[in-house]
Amino acid sequence: MSRKRKTKNRKKVTEKTTEPEIVIREVELGGKKPVVEESVHRGEEGVNVASGVVVDEEISEAVVGEGVDEVVEEDVIEEEAGVEGDDEDEIARETDDDEGRRHVAGDEKAGVGEEKRRGGWLHRVNVYYPWLKFVVLVAIVIGVGFGAFGVGKLVGNAIWEATGGASGDEVTTDEPEGKEPGEEVQEKPTDGTDEEASVEPEEKPEEKPVEPEKPAATTNPPVTVPVTGEKKLIALTFDDGPSTATTGRLLDILKAKGVKATFFVVGSMASRAPDLLKREEAEGHEVGSHSSYHQDLSKLSAVDLQADVANMDQIFMNTLGRKVAIMRPPYGAVSDIMRGYLGKPMIYWSVDPQDWKYRNAATVRANVVGAAHDGAIVLMHDIHASTVDAVANIIDDLRAQGYEFLTVSELAAARGVGLTSGVVYYNFRP
Repeated sequence: MSRKRKTKNRKKVTEKTTEPEIVIREVELGGKKPVVEESVHRGEEGVNVASGVVVDEEISEAVVGEGVDEVVEEDVIEEEAGVEGDDEDEIARETDDDEGRRHVAGDEKAGVGEEKRRGGWLHRVNVYYPWLKFVVLVAIVIGVGFGAFGVGKLVGNAIWEATGGASGDEVTTDEPEGKEPGEEVQEKPTDGTDEEASVEPEEKPEEKPVEPEKPAATTNPPVTVPVTGEKKLIALTFDDGPSTATTGRLLDILKAKGVKATFFVVGSMASRAPDLLKREEAEGHEVGSHSSYHQDLSKLSAVDLQADVANMDQIFMNTLGRKVAIMRPPYGAVSDIMRGYLGKPMIYWSVDPQDWKYRNAATVRANVVGAAHDGAIVLMHDIHASTVDAVANIIDDLRAQGYEFLTVSELAAARGVGLTSGVVYYNFRP
């Protein structure tokens, strides 16, 4: 059996018959340590012996023939097959460990890199836009407040009352088209996919929402109005009050001039100044409704619309002891629901000086006098001081042109018109 001898010392050759020719070359053994192939040629014809041994910083040799006298060695004799097997296992383990460490290190680097990228992006946003987080916070607070707790309505009402009413954004165009109420779409229940639920539930009949009863159409009885001769008739109307700052002074002017007007009051304003509301009626003026908070009634459902009407009726009952007969839609907005469920005649206008826009007494005076006509309904706002300043001169100018001043109901009666609920009236021309 052939064996190899490992030695850390050099071999000593004491006797050689012929100088052998030694050729050494490395042979790769599939990832193992290099093998040296040593060929010894003795010179004799036909003698060529070769053997392969493993070299690991030592000198390995194949003992051939009888040319070697003595060898000084430190013996560690191992079976070649056993050594090679152990080396292969060790190399494989080291390779697997290195590969695992590279994967772990790569995963850790990737995680740290991703975390750094996220952190870096947030940091840059915070550095360049430090105010952004406050904007987001404020938007969340406002959204929750307006959506969940109805803060929007409360704030709107508070602003309305604090500023003395609306700015008077009245619509001066022709009658707006009514808006159809949106149809409710009921979702169909989804069928279950469970095999055990093989019995389908019985279909329930579709329940239609209960609509409130429409009030019966009524016509206000004509009012007896003394009209002298062939005078031209006109009605002055004032919206959005009563205002504690301006309405009292307006009532003083009308009383001094002997003129009766019509006041379309807002519920929140009337609740704050009930004495002014009482005075308006006591001095012979007509009072009508202008909604509870000057909201757009055309956007309300029938139920919500009737709730607003009921609220206004209660305010008038508490203050005047009776309901009022007429109303003016805020912004001039009218819907089919309003025509069917409001239960009152709706009074528009035919002369609009846009006093809410100009806020100048001379301009308001010129606009009213220049557009006046027989049977006209004039729109103004008693919450604006500039309008109140213009009223005395408007009355004088129109009287000089032969006009007589009446309330809206008196003007309709003078023209022989009975006011019908759900109908819009713009003027009462002869």
